[in-house]
Amino acid sequence: MQHRIASACLLVILLAKADGLRCYSCNLIGDPLKCQTTEICGDHKICVVTETIDSAFNLTYRLGCENEQDCSDIARRSSDVRRSLTEQCCREDLCNRGYPRSLTARPTTPSPTTVTTRPTHVITTPSTDYTTRHQHHVPTSSLHLSSIADKCPHGHSLDGYCYVGSMQYGHQWSKVNRHKADTYCRNHNMTLPSIHSLDEEMFLTRLMEGNPFWLGIKDIHWDDGTNFNFNRWDSRNYHSSTNRNCVVVVISGEDHIWRTESCDQHHYFVCKRKMHVAS
Repeated sequence: MQHRIASACLLVILLAKADGLRCYSCNLIGDPLKCQTTEICGDHKICVVTETIDSAFNLTYRLGCENEQDCSDIARRSSDVRRSLTEQCCREDLCNRGYPRSLTARPTTPSPTTVTTRPTHVITTPSTDYTTRHQHHVPTSSLHLSSIADKCPHGHSLDGYCYVGSMQYGHQWSKVNRHKADTYCRNHNMTLPSIHSLDEEMFLTRLMEGNPFWLGIKDIHWDDGTNFNFNRWDSRNYHSSTNRNCVVVVISGEDHIWRTESCDQHHYFVCKRKMHVAS
């Protein structure tokens, strides 16, 4: 009798193992927490949730199964139209319903892969820590991580503000004139950025990988209505021509400076908005 019970238990274990890992499975859903469909993964596959963004700044999520050895390659599905920003894998049943970097299930330890990155620069201020890497995303502030996952899921955040940089999401919307950049941000309930400190300027410059980008300023008034309390004007260029009514941030040697330019020039841009993260 005991032998039969042991055999039955062994059979149940083997059948469960043969079934594979069960994961949530939804393709391009707006909120990963609302995914209800599940699937059984095949051999050597684990659960994954992947964040993507298209050229219109629409964030969607793919949940499903993934080869474990591919789990850390966040850029493998890049295209001009839709790019993978980040992902998180896990190896427990139904562990992948949530935002990347917010899953509480035991994380995976992928097989070693080779990922080429530039050196990491870490800047610490009294209020926040942030790390910028030259990949497809910038990790968030260490504060309020669970709230940031909801308010700024793509991860470009600093001191309660969310940032979206155009240059990281495909070539179609990389460089545009100032009017198109402003319109694009406003259509997504954001504005071109105001800058209120050297730390914020350095954050944005690294986000844009040192490329010039439009500022949300006309004369000395920020588009978002915040106080004008910081500037880096190039005195040789400021209002040097009546045809230069728009402002870009540029790198000059070791310094960052603001220059006026024709609004018809084409540059990268950043959209910014307040996150209103609850304490």
